[in-house]
Formats: sequence, structure tokens, C-alpha cells
Amino acid sequence: MITLLRDRLADLAEDAPVGGPDATLWVRGRRLSRRRRTGTAVIVAVAVLLLTALSTLTWQRSQQPPSPAGPPGWATDALRLPDEFFVPGARLDGTDDAGEIGPLAAVLRAPRHGEGRGLAGISGETGDYRFLDLPGWVQDDHVSLSADGARVAYWDDEGVAVYDTASGAVSSHPVASAPGAEPEPLVLVGDELWFQRGGAVTAWRIGGDEVRTWRPAEGPVPSLGAATGVGTTLVEGAGHRMRLWSSGRARPEVHETRRPVGGRIVPAPTGRAYVAVVDRDGPSTGDTRPSAVTMLLAAGPGRLRTPLVPGLETNEVVGWRDDTTFVTFSADDAVFSSVALGTGSPKPLTRLGADVGDVDLQVAADAWRGRVYEAQPPPDPWGPWVVSGAAGGVVVLGAVAVVWWRRRVRA
Repeated sequence: MITLLRDRLADLAEDAPVGGPDATLWVRGRRLSRRRRTGTAVIVAVAVLLLTALSTLTWQRSQQPPSPAGPPGWATDALRLPDEFFVPGARLDGTDDAGEIGPLAAVLRAPRHGEGRGLAGISGETGDYRFLDLPGWVQDDHVSLSADGARVAYWDDEGVAVYDTASGAVSSHPVASAPGAEPEPLVLVGDELWFQRGGAVTAWRIGGDEVRTWRPAEGPVPSLGAATGVGTTLVEGAGHRMRLWSSGRARPEVHETRRPVGGRIVPAPTGRAYVAVVDRDGPSTGDTRPSAVTMLLAAGPGRLRTPLVPGLETNEVVGWRDDTTFVTFSADDAVFSSVALGTGSPKPLTRLGADVGDVDLQVAADAWRGRVYEAQPPPDPWGPWVVSGAAGGVVVLGAVAVVWWRRRVRA
């Protein structure tokens, strides 16, 4: 047994290579180890860099860019007008999470994650965008923004409600209605909310009691569909008449006009002049064709002159810059323009963002008189699954790259 072992060992010794161990083996091993560690460190550094960039981009997309400061002497409590209105991203913050943004320059509808469509407000002070979390809102089309941007009126589950844009407080008023009845128009008029239900129109003093209700069987009833308000007066057109309503009177103050003014009549800030879009052959039909603009000027007791603004055609009159300059909207290029009375020459003022569709934009009357600033697009945050998916993808790719590199170096 011992002899066999000696013979086997001798055979192995004869087969062994001649000479000592490879002198470079240690050096080559150290070099491979360094390459492996260096490559791994580079892959990890790249992955960390990508995760940092993803985090930074995610944060930037969720932040509202600051709006430019107003010029010297600018009143900080005055509403400002953006030079462009944007549609915010579906995951924009809501007031329940991020708080109120104060008096609003405008409100518009936009897709909202998990809720179909939401109502977004644009701050008249900072230019911030935020979805308005209106308690009980039934998400219908009838929403009214006050002239000073301090209130938003809407229909809730039980009736009408008014949201305070600064404090977030909500004043509600129950309204009885037939089962399945759809919400109808409403208009903010001073400290009152006028709403229509079942043919009747009611003026409700916000936070108090109903002031007056006009019923068809008892006489004329205000038409709220195209009505506007100035101070405590509601203004609406009815054929060859402009009617001025007040909750203190059962019947309106009527002014006869030569031209039919059945469309929307927009009063100047002082209420001494009015403008309206009107077809040359009749009242505006509400289509997208540009129409002439008529002024409504006093011509005597109960009568108004209706001269056309020379050379001007537009789709809609939306407000006033001052007592001698009004604002129009052109659907073709989605541009709002200021027009001086008597000139008929529009000058671009602000615009809707490209391809925003029908967002039912409402601009506060006071904002039309505000200074215009260069607006920035609102935040457009990514969804959590996008961020987590991208981060997970970076980690997985990094791990695969490390394994591939270490195998390649060992080979």
C-alpha cells in the first residue's frame, strides 16, 4: 500500500511543470480585482446620479415657478392678469392638501386624477394654480366667480354653496328640487347669489336668508343664462330691451334698444356704458362666427343708442380694462384683446394655451383691469407609479450591470 502511494507521488512529480510559480500571478490577480472594484463603483455612481436626476426632475415638476414681481408702486392686493392661461396637470395639488391660494384671477376646468374633471383656480396675487376642493360639488357646468375673485359659487349635494377663496370657508343654502332635476344657472351679484330652479329665480344673501324670488306666474323673471353683474345689479338682454335687476325690486328697470341685444351684455366698471356682441341682422346666436360689437349708450329716459364699434368683429365680449377700453375674445386664435371705444382696433392682451379645448374659463372682472405679467406653466407632477417605476428600473439595471461586469472581468 505504501509502495503504491510512493509510486503515484513519483508519477505526479514527473508530470509537474518544471520551474517555480508564475511570478506575475499575484500582480494579475490584483489588477483584475482593481478593475472589478472600479467598474462596480462607476456603475453604482451612474445609478446614484440617475436617481438624483430623477428626484430633482420630479421635484421641479411638482413646484410652481414664481411669478415676476410687480412694478414699483404696484398694489400687492390687486388682482394680476397672466399673459397666458394654461391647463394644469391632472395631479396638481388641491386646496385640501396644499391650502387656499387667495383671491382668484380665473377658474377653469381641467382633467383631474381620480375625479374626471376638476375646477382649477389661478391666484390673482401669485399666479399659482391649484384644484379647488369644493365640498359636495356636483361637478356640473354652472359655476360663478365673483368680480373680486374672493368667492366661487356652485351647486352642491343639497343646494347652492359659496366658497371663500382666501379662508376656504363655505356657506351653503339648501334648495328643494324635484328628483333628478339638473342644476341650473347661477350668478354672483354683490353679496348675493342668484340661482335658477324650475323656472323661478331666487336671490340669496350669502350666509343669510333668501331676499326675493321671481316666479313666472307672478311677472317677468330674470334670465341668468347670459346675465352679468355689476355692483348689486344684474344685467341681461331680452330682445330690444336691456333689463337691470335688483333684489330690492320685483320688476326690472327696462331700457329699450334699437338693435336686439339678446346675448351677453357686459357693463363697464361704473355701469354707465355697456357693450355686447350682436349679429347685424339680430342677436348673437352663440355660434363661432365673429359678430359685430355694439355699444349701449344712454339716449334718453328708458332708451339706449346701439352704435356699432367701427370695423370690429369678434366672438365674445368678456370684460373691461377701464371705463373706455373693453376686452374681446377671438375663438380662431384663442386671444383676448383690448379695444378702445370708438377705435375698433384690438390689441392682444392675453391668450389661452395652445390646444386646451373647452375649459370654460371664467376671469374675474377685476382681473381684466389688472397688470399683465409673464406667466409660467403650472406644475405637472408625475404619478407615484411613474416615479417608483423609473427608480426601480434604474436599480435593476444597475444590479444587472454590476453582475455582467464582474463576470466579464473574471472571464
